[in-house]
Amino acid sequence: MILDTEKITQVGKVLLVAGEQELADHVETILPWTQVVREESLLAALLRMPKENFDLVLVRVPRLAGEMDSALRSFRRVVVAVKIILLTDFFEEPLALKLTQRGLAEDYLILPLHPKELELAVRKCFPQPSVVHVKPAESVPYSRLITPPTESTSPADTQQLLVREVTELINSAELGLKELLERICWSAVFLCKARGAKITVGSDSARVGQEENYDCVMPLTQSGNEIGKLELSTGPGQISCSMVAGYLEQLIPGLIRLASSRGKLQELANTDPLTGLANRRQMQEVIDNLIARAKQERFRVTLVLFDFDDFKHYNDAYGHGAGDEILRESGMLIKRCIRRRDLAARFGGDEFAVVLWDWQERRMPNSEHPRSAMVIMERFRKLLREHYFPRLGPQAQGALTISGGLASYPWDAGSAQDLIERADGALLEAKRSGKDRIYLVGQGPEAVV
Repeated sequence: MILDTEKITQVGKVLLVAGEQELADHVETILPWTQVVREESLLAALLRMPKENFDLVLVRVPRLAGEMDSALRSFRRVVVAVKIILLTDFFEEPLALKLTQRGLAEDYLILPLHPKELELAVRKCFPQPSVVHVKPAESVPYSRLITPPTESTSPADTQQLLVREVTELINSAELGLKELLERICWSAVFLCKARGAKITVGSDSARVGQEENYDCVMPLTQSGNEIGKLELSTGPGQISCSMVAGYLEQLIPGLIRLASSRGKLQELANTDPLTGLANRRQMQEVIDNLIARAKQERFRVTLVLFDFDDFKHYNDAYGHGAGDEILRESGMLIKRCIRRRDLAARFGGDEFAVVLWDWQERRMPNSEHPRSAMVIMERFRKLLREHYFPRLGPQAQGALTISGGLASYPWDAGSAQDLIERADGALLEAKRSGKDRIYLVGQGPEAVV
């Protein structure tokens, strides 16, 4: 069966991954207006994508495909816009279905290919009647600085190096933008045999190697907009391989997009949506890490837990909107009282946490934990008394009070969980003793601020 070429002319060039030549010929027979190009693996395909404009990727799902999920996920994260259809034997259909449901492919087909099924799958990927293909822009000015490699390294060896570096770059992107940018610099220095490298993306940057004049600049573009640049210091020589530079230029924007999205998701996962402070999960992680470091580096960590006295009264009398306003505005106020490296978090409900730590310097001359923490809490209580809450009205100004408990590592606790429990116990003691006060562990009423 030969399809009507006027109906799905969007598919001009197809990349077949891990498929035999016979399968490629069969696809060209079904879609006679297309050109089918073969690659042996997803990593090899990833390296080829920047050089050629493919409309569709067909991926042959291998038998016993134990690594298929992670490999396809890495491919998809970098190559976002291209449509992917999986080709599978019937006994691997459950895997193909799972990969498609996870969004790693648009559809899957069972081999041997049936012309009508391939037509329907292609129509699903390209519902619009036509797509205008825009020829990729000419190489940017840095191409004049690039000469073909003169080293004895073979193309196959160069490709193996690229495969390894691409894998490392994808792993770095999973960790975040900062880690990715540094890894890009190291990869550029290694692959292009440069003396130094610097990458700038927005307000973020990284630099490795010798800090000298950068004589090669690669603009990084995404959707036609310049998002940054990669600069190399090549000295009297030139970049060793134009193919390497081309790959970097094409791959980096996709990797940056991946790292940025991961960072945003991580930030959302660690942030309380109402107050904008860290959530309990993030606070627990920070305390765990700080205590582990403090045991090795011998510094102190102080935790303050506090909540609002009679908070339920404000919810009942003024509505839950007023309660949300108290929490939201208080989150803003507490952030004004601490340093950037300290942490304020919403512990749960109307309960907040402040984590203070000193590594190299004291907070102020002659100050010690927990005394500095008590000063910070007094500053917060003062701001709270002076703050105007619109939903409560002027008659409630100055009426809000807090009670809190304070514990410090290593004097009051030997572990992160113990620190939380001791601070919570001091908070309960402050409540029982009349509220509107901060208690130190084990010091009772005389520690009232």
